[in-house]
Amino acid sequence: MDRIQVNLDEKQVAQLKTAAQRASKTVSAIIREAIDEKLARVEKPDDFELALTAAAGIWAGRHDVESAQTAMRRLRRDRRGSAPR
Repeated sequence: MDRIQVNLDEKQVAQLKTAAQRASKTVSAIIREAIDEKLARVEKPDDFELALTAAAGIWAGRHDVESAQTAMRRLRRDRRGSAPR
């Protein structure tokens, strides 16, 4: 087992000591358990990530809309053609 040093504020230390005392464990054991729980927990995607995933590909298969590549070429051609010389 490796040893590391972590800086905690007074409130965190007090809460750890109380939790350790209640569980009849050492503060180190409480910290290790908390780290294991945090690392094992699968992070839930936030609302933005869920919306982004749901929106992916919504334009796929649309034939009434030009491709992004075609649209960019048209816009570049229009802009270059109207530039003052």
